[in-house]
Amino acid sequence: DEPPPSGDEEAPSDPLSQPRRLQRDGDAPASQWSRTLSATEADCRGLLRFFGLDAQVPSDARTSRESSDALALAVSQLLEALSAFCGQVGDAWLDLEKHRNNPADANMAASKSRRRLSSRRSTTASSSDGMTPDGVRPVLGQ
Repeated sequence: DEPPPSGDEEAPSDPLSQPRRLQRDGDAPASQWSRTLSATEADCRGLLRFFGLDAQVPSDARTSRESSDALALAVSQLLEALSAFCGQVGDAWLDLEKHRNNPADANMAASKSRRRLSSRRSTTASSSDGMTPDGVRPVLGQ
């Protein structure tokens, strides 16, 4: 003899008891995932707004799926750009550390940079407007 079903359980002879139980067991996690998705989308919109990119995601998308897809694409592009930027900053810090640890290399690199800049200015100045490298226009006929 089986004990009678308690208040929460359904009779084992009911053919719909298992699907009902599965639906009931699946409703809570589905609801939780839905709330988590909404919160994540709100955070992503806030991130885009912070960087002034919220106009990239139209709020009048025809369906929530289109809106979610546009949001996902915009945030993905932003995160890729931020990752590239962080890599560039990391490389710049490594260069600064390298030059800080070896000042002779830093002075030599700065000197080369100044010479290149100076030679570009003199070439540009003399070829484009007839001025000498020191910025003085020669007087013709003297």
